[in-house]
Amino acid sequence: MFTGTAEPGSTVTLYDTDGTTVIGTGIATGGNWSITASTLTPGTHTITAKATDAVGNESPASAGLAVTIDTTAPTLAITSDVPQLKSGETANITFTFSEDPGTTFAWDGTTGDVVVSGGTLGAISGSGLTRTATFTPTPASTGTVSITVAAATYTDAAGNDGGAGTTPALTFDTQSPNAPSAPVLAAASDSGISNSDNITNVTTPVFTGTAEPGSTVTLYDTDGTTVIGTGVATGGNWSITASTLTPGTHTITAKATDAVGNESPASAGLGVTIDTTAPTLAITSDVPQLKAGETANITFTFSEDPGTTLPGTELPVMSW
Repeated sequence: MFTGTAEPGSTVTLYDTDGTTVIGTGIATGGNWSITASTLTPGTHTITAKATDAVGNESPASAGLAVTIDTTAPTLAITSDVPQLKSGETANITFTFSEDPGTTFAWDGTTGDVVVSGGTLGAISGSGLTRTATFTPTPASTGTVSITVAAATYTDAAGNDGGAGTTPALTFDTQSPNAPSAPVLAAASDSGISNSDNITNVTTPVFTGTAEPGSTVTLYDTDGTTVIGTGVATGGNWSITASTLTPGTHTITAKATDAVGNESPASAGLGVTIDTTAPTLAITSDVPQLKAGETANITFTFSEDPGTTLPGTELPVMSW
């Protein structure tokens, strides 16, 4: 419907863009007219009016009014900048409209035109055809994200209801693996008196343990940051040959990382001593000389405890 003013009592004729196609007529009763136009095709039109008095005199055309007929429903695409999230990560969600919804589309982080599951969506920013928001997945969980906008929750400038926006392809895994078991020094790498005392002269020892099946296990030296080996917990069991360890005491820990990159807490530590120094022995007597009927107390002093490796039988003695 179009309205305007003209000479009172005159007949007003409305014209389409070409100035000849009539789209409606009416009487300027009291100088005011209101005319419902015939069907206008989608697109831009320039509407003009002319007034004709009672004896048929026609006025010049009025100034034109530009009108856009828009019957197309706007559409919305919702996309994510990443396909998958792990613990500590967020996704940038973009809402792309075919036509500007203006202020008819809104989301403040808790209420508005968006339905969210699998986490939280921050307040939307931007204007025009593109709006953005940050999605944060639910902690310590796994699943598929759903971010939807129902049809008819927004409109374009012409008032056409918008189409639904479907959720982006986005999954999340924020469940960190449990800490692996404490590393164990393999018996074959535990040299010396005992194969279970965690004292060895093997500088590249093998450690074993358990962790989440399929996870990648990383071994760390005493400082908790120096990596000394990695391996996969096939079926939940892992075996890793460490890089060269310097002589001394080390505390070995392990962490497991799952397929999407979530890292476990560190395991309990294993104390291991790397000893590559050969032990020494000093043999001394409490007297320098013996005569008939005397004995000497002989002392064997080791730099390291030989345990049971020293023969318990009598030792051969030479004199000269």
